Amino acid sequence: PCALVRLWLCVMIAAGPYASCPINTSQSWVKRGAKMRLLLVIVISLGAAWGSFWVWGARALEQAVVRGLADLSAGDMMAEYDALAVRGFPNRFDLTLERPRLRSETLGFAWQAPFFQTLALSYRPNSVIAVWPHDQTLELGQNRFTLRSKDLRASVTLGVAANLPLDHMVLVGQELALVADNGGQADLANMRFATRPGLAAVNSHDIGFEIADLRFDRALRAQLGLPFDWAGGVDRLRVDATLVFDAPLDRFVMAGTQNAQIQAITLREASLRLGDVDFSANGALTVLSDGGLDGTLTLAARPWQSGRDLIVALGLVGPKDAAQFSRMMEVMAGLSPDPSAIELPLRLKDGVIRLGPLVLGPAPRLAPRVSVGR
Repeated sequence: PCALVRLWLCVMIAAGPYASCPINTSQSWVKRGAKMRLLLVIVISLGAAWGSFWVWGARALEQAVVRGLADLSAGDMMAEYDALAVRGFPNRFDLTLERPRLRSETLGFAWQAPFFQTLALSYRPNSVIAVWPHDQTLELGQNRFTLRSKDLRASVTLGVAANLPLDHMVLVGQELALVADNGGQADLANMRFATRPGLAAVNSHDIGFEIADLRFDRALRAQLGLPFDWAGGVDRLRVDATLVFDAPLDRFVMAGTQNAQIQAITLREASLRLGDVDFSANGALTVLSDGGLDGTLTLAARPWQSGRDLIVALGLVGPKDAAQFSRMMEVMAGLSPDPSAIELPLRLKDGVIRLGPLVLGPAPRLAPRVSVGR
């Protein structure tokens, strides 16, 4: 027995401390190593696939923008830029146009800026943020302006479909100033525009528009030919409406290969604070094929005397009809339960605005419908 014990001790000392289970431990480490190698292969493959997707997406975005601007330049609008770049690897598609320029001789319009950017997450490329620089240049006819802003940006979300229809959009501007090169300035404290799909009809959009504290100085009022002394400016303008289009607002419309023109307008509320007068309006209008408007609007003014004077000063009522218009407002004010306010039922038809039998003036006209195939 002593000899057997000594032999067993010699074997154990020679084998080392792990000799009791050498085969099982070796197999466990082999399995663990195989799993780690498989995991590493999967991670590297996914990373390579994601990187390839970003490169493909960046290239596709760049080609789409170049093609879209080329299509735009093929028409009346000329679109140019100095450089185009897509950055943001691997999780963003950030597109930058250096010194973009737009010009239309027919419209008498031109725009240019130091840069223009669109920002999107690579896993949500249909949601885009557009950013404008603090200073931009505008030309309207013979007038040249600098548009300055503390912040001017928009967020746009497109539908997940081949034609990329507009889902919703929000445009926000803060502390904007329009400065004429030869003198004159207009200042706007805040601006907001938003749109979303409407429920009223197919291809309808609910829109909201609001501005606050719009001021014109005397020089710019004269340069723009404004028919009224806007010294008090516009304290507030708010519009809540639904527009029905004859086609979806999609990438074909943006490319100019398809027209989307307004068929109907439902004005739920429009309110305007101008000086010491509060105006509001609501109604429904149909847009005819020639761009004319047909429908009714209810216009309210408070106080109505100041509202009457302002309507005449703006030239919305001709001088020869001003006296009759004033008498009609006095009669309607006498029938109003609120002696300081008045409501005017306006009829838009045959290109004019009527208040009862009195023709107030020409009605606004939109662009005639033009059929453009895809």
